[in-house]
Amino acid sequence: MATVPPLLRHLAFLAPVVECGAGIGLLAERFRSQALFCAAGMHVFILLAIGPLGSRFNTVVWPWNLAMIAILLVLFWWHVERLLLRDLLVPQKVIVVLFALMPALSLVNLWDHYLSSSLYSGNRTSGLIYFNDGVFDRLPEAIQDYVSDEGPNRGSLDINDWSFGELNVPSYPEPRIYKNVARLICRYGAQDPGIELVVREQPSLVRAAAKAYTIAPIYSARRASTGSTLVARRAGR
Repeated sequence: MATVPPLLRHLAFLAPVVECGAGIGLLAERFRSQALFCAAGMHVFILLAIGPLGSRFNTVVWPWNLAMIAILLVLFWWHVERLLLRDLLVPQKVIVVLFALMPALSLVNLWDHYLSSSLYSGNRTSGLIYFNDGVFDRLPEAIQDYVSDEGPNRGSLDINDWSFGELNVPSYPEPRIYKNVARLICRYGAQDPGIELVVREQPSLVRAAAKAYTIAPIYSARRASTGSTLVARRAGR
């Protein structure tokens, strides 16, 4: 694995300071022009670093950075008058309040983490699917390439690695998405009862330790026509 130069590692701490400073500057009429160029330059730098001319990482954020530059121009270049909350319409005020408050619900898993500005926070839920060799043999070769050997008659599929490998984007880190992926593997695996989905939730402000639990797809003969039933149970991991 390539090492990160110490200077670059220290400069990384400036990124949140620059981004927060640009955001605050956009709210102040006196510094709005400088903040606008700073924010737009930040997004250009991100595109150069991870876009087609850089590391080509996480394709989904390339158009998003272009969209953010366009939003900056629309909101702050042609509309330079003073921005006051009392001048907003009721629907706009509702949106502002929701944007400010809803992310806090992600701390208790009541709001999606990616809708709470945590894309690169590292504090994300992960999902791994475990299965036996019989299930592995029934998987398409394109999926088998992402399976890791976990021991005799046991393999694992990291959903995030699979997503990056196929789409060059991370998986959406919510349990409901991981459950849907597990159902797909169940169909490939002929509803094998040995398939397990392990979801690991990261620590948060209201949960000091990480939590892991297993969601086991159990096949019932009475529901052969409808597929598997997902039964959740805590796992001591």
